Amino acid sequence: MKEQLEELLKYHYDDILKPQERKKIDPCNYEDIYDGNYYKKNISANTLTVNCFVDGLQIATTSKKSAWPVLACLNELPLPLRRKHIFLVALLLSLKKPNCNEYLKPFVKECAHLEENGLSFVKNGHLIHFKVKVIVGISDTIARPLLRHSIQFNGLYGCGLCLHPGLRMKYGRGHIRSYSTNAGKFPNRSHDELMQMAREAEQAGKPVKGIKGISVLSKLKDFNMVRGHALVNVCMRFANLWFLEKYNSKPFGLSSRFAEVNARLLQITPTSDVSRNPRSLKDRSDFRGHEWFHWVIEYSIPVLKGILPAKFLNHWSLLVHGVALIMQNSVAKSELAYAGRYFSLSHLLTHLEDSVSEYGQPWAHSAFIFESYLSEVKQAVKSSNGASLQICKAMQRKIALRKLDEDVVNSMTDSQEQYFQAMSTGRKLAPAHLTIGAASLLGKPRSGSLSLESMAALRRAGVQCGENSSLLLYDRCQLHNEVYHSVNYTKATKQNNSVVLLASQEVFIIQSFVVLNNECYVLGNEEPEVRRRCLPVCHIDSKLLSFTIKSQSGDSLRIACVNVLTRPTLSDSLLSGHDLAKCTPGPVPVRGTLSYKRTY
Repeated sequence: MKEQLEELLKYHYDDILKPQERKKIDPCNYEDIYDGNYYKKNISANTLTVNCFVDGLQIATTSKKSAWPVLACLNELPLPLRRKHIFLVALLLSLKKPNCNEYLKPFVKECAHLEENGLSFVKNGHLIHFKVKVIVGISDTIARPLLRHSIQFNGLYGCGLCLHPGLRMKYGRGHIRSYSTNAGKFPNRSHDELMQMAREAEQAGKPVKGIKGISVLSKLKDFNMVRGHALVNVCMRFANLWFLEKYNSKPFGLSSRFAEVNARLLQITPTSDVSRNPRSLKDRSDFRGHEWFHWVIEYSIPVLKGILPAKFLNHWSLLVHGVALIMQNSVAKSELAYAGRYFSLSHLLTHLEDSVSEYGQPWAHSAFIFESYLSEVKQAVKSSNGASLQICKAMQRKIALRKLDEDVVNSMTDSQEQYFQAMSTGRKLAPAHLTIGAASLLGKPRSGSLSLESMAALRRAGVQCGENSSLLLYDRCQLHNEVYHSVNYTKATKQNNSVVLLASQEVFIIQSFVVLNNECYVLGNEEPEVRRRCLPVCHIDSKLLSFTIKSQSGDSLRIACVNVLTRPTLSDSLLSGHDLAKCTPGPVPVRGTLSYKRTY
């Protein structure tokens, strides 16, 4: 890890964020991991922090072996670079779950060395020194007990965050342990108490209140063994309750209407920000974490409205509302306390408010950021022989390509750059055909004339134009790192970037981008005021959430014009909560736009 960090810092030292000097939306709010209580109390100047991630994945359907990579990211990088520069620090291929105390020994030893001695590198002739701390361990429900050296979540004292013993309940022919939120509030675990229980467990040879023994991760200074592993994993559980056939007789069972729910979901066309389009709920067992995130926050309520009984939909909306509040770019302490009211439906969720207080919003310490890297690890395996070597070589090639990009990309010829981009896995937009201020017009323009209505819209906006005015029409525009399409752009059949919500709260459907007199305008239709709230009890005004709209023929739409250079809030107000405009069930085309700044 040390060598990878040193190489990363050589290229991105100037990008390192200083938490005290960064520009915040609100100085009092939670806006990243640096605003959490843990970071403020334990991290000093000239110290870099790392999040580590451990998970298992099957390398091939024909192989019983699983890969257990240890991944890491640097918190002091801006979020786009944080996502880009994930590094592999350990890898194990095994037929069974690893003994993490043995597997992680070299990793912990290196981390302890970096924490004690730090790392140094030369930048512009100056020797720069940083100490490095691992502050958060991220894992799923299965791997978390292996890291903590505790019993599983469904055992006695299975919650790693508090001393809830769980209630043994009869379920079918057997029993399960339920961590009911109605059983009262139990004291939270502390790091010192957990370490004492671990020592007692090792002496007794049996678990003590869920702790089996001392974890090797406890040797990391200031690494809190209790608070480092809070994750939410209730989405699949609710989906199974709704859609499994055995629950169809229950008042919340929806298996008889599964096809209708699935059809609605598949009709949604998200924006290009979303890495995966909605896929069938039949494949939900294969959903990745960020797909569940989109389902919860953006798709579930519009899709389930009118199908799931209102009592259960309102109950589900509590989770949606609470998660949406804490996933904003800036979260006030009052909003955090307010969000906590909505997390009582699952025991683990009751600890989410404390997790945000300690480490900031969930996107700052979730597994989403590592998921695309796991996919690359799996794709690197081409045969069962020498799988670990194949993975390591693929990751080395990725690092080499990234260094090449940063070293010589500006001096490449066009053909060399084209070849390099073909090797790169990242998708890049075509070069801008024309740039006017912050607006980059993409693709070749269309020449033509405007309708009388469009000309009138331009004049209403104060634009001097005539029938013989020279103008260019574009179907794509990049503005403030957001890409917009017109309705005439047909190449993106499963994505839709043409419906936006203006700062004035008006729905705007983009028809074309017009360049006239060296100014850029967007022409489109304003949807009439026919919107209604999807859930009266839970209206969330946040750009994190989806907006689903269907335009029906015969609607009276006003032709409107917006100057993109004078409306910078266009990209900041794409969405406004769970407003639903004419979403008709059945096989009808649904246009949807959704956007969020934190994509994992």
